[in-house]
Amino acid sequence: MSTDDLHAATFERHPDPMWIYDLETLRFLAVNDAAVRKYGYTREEFLERTIADIRPPEDVEALLANVKAVSSGPDRAGLWRHVLKDGQVIHVDINSHTLEYQGRRAELVCVRDMSRLIELERENEQLLDSERRARGEAEAAAHHFQQLFEAVPGKFIVLTPGTYEILAVSDEYLEVTMTRRDEIKGRNLFEVFPETPANANPDDGDGLRKSLDRVVDYGISDIMGIHPYPIRRPTSQGGGLEDRYWSVVNTPVRGPDGAITFIIHRVEDVTDVLQSKAASESDALHRLEERDAQLEFDVLLRFRELQAANAALREQEANLRTAQKLLGLGLWKLDPDTGMLDWPDKTFAIYGVDPREFTPSFEAYVELVHPEDREQMVANYEAFASSGGPILEFEHRIVTPSGGIHHLRGIGEETSGSDGKKYLTGIVQDVTDQHEF
Repeated sequence: MSTDDLHAATFERHPDPMWIYDLETLRFLAVNDAAVRKYGYTREEFLERTIADIRPPEDVEALLANVKAVSSGPDRAGLWRHVLKDGQVIHVDINSHTLEYQGRRAELVCVRDMSRLIELERENEQLLDSERRARGEAEAAAHHFQQLFEAVPGKFIVLTPGTYEILAVSDEYLEVTMTRRDEIKGRNLFEVFPETPANANPDDGDGLRKSLDRVVDYGISDIMGIHPYPIRRPTSQGGGLEDRYWSVVNTPVRGPDGAITFIIHRVEDVTDVLQSKAASESDALHRLEERDAQLEFDVLLRFRELQAANAALREQEANLRTAQKLLGLGLWKLDPDTGMLDWPDKTFAIYGVDPREFTPSFEAYVELVHPEDREQMVANYEAFASSGGPILEFEHRIVTPSGGIHHLRGIGEETSGSDGKKYLTGIVQDVTDQHEF
């Protein structure tokens, strides 16, 4: 096969559409098989047309300018639109090279269909636009929600559990504490309001930090007694400290998995009520009547009730801590809907697992149970769940991550949480020593 024959065969069999056209008349001089298949014209129909005939009318002017600028040698014309015989418009990438063909100054053109790629890029851009719009809407909604949240009546802040970082704060809280949002948001609560002996109160359950820790450990709201804490006045108001007394409620907020995700720290300024009480109870009542302050009277009554209730709770809590230490007891709470378990640190210690590495759930718990006791343990729980009985009792072995085998005994009963849901709450005891004798 001669070189000319080889070139002709390459032209005809090339997988991409190719043609040769006259640079002066723009008429097709030759087309290959791929062009015939792609564009839908017969070879004869091609040779009756010019390259302007396969362009959208609005692209012809740009085509003529491009042809006029053609110089000798290779040329990459880039992306253009072509029209097939059936009217479909495609996007093509064109590479060309000038040559002499049949005594005419001509150009060899190789075409590659880029329509699918262009379409994918367009779809991708549309997806990006949708994502940008969705992100903008989400950010706008978040901003709107934040504005609503900050304006909600009430003096409260939202904290992270454990680290107690201030995530959000209401306008009323800022006003009553004489602080600014940009000064306290993102900071640790005890950095903004440090606990000091000067403002500590032996009747408030060992302070605010202990109250927040109880919320984290037990997953229930904690109501403190009246908590004294002086507020630093801004320089514009003379500076210095102003004695204040607060009624404090700390409430957990749970996420979809049952874990505590936020703590709402809510306060009420009861300074005026206590100052009235300090004068005398009769004077205070007289002042309440004059000021039509039913709310203040309610707070005064609540103060008395809280003192008694918190004293009883602290006594029970102390007894429970003592029992836990002496008897090796751990608390637990199961959410039957999610299967998530809530354990304080003592319970993690009983099972020999690290709270940073182990997420307590019913499924994870089953894996801790000794393989020989596992089937019976699950059957016991399923029998309890199906019976609707109020009490669950269990005793089995567990295998700790370090390989130790412990004998555990426990009991639980159905309780109602502050969120209205049903939980299974109970205690577990390590009775290994009893089995070793």
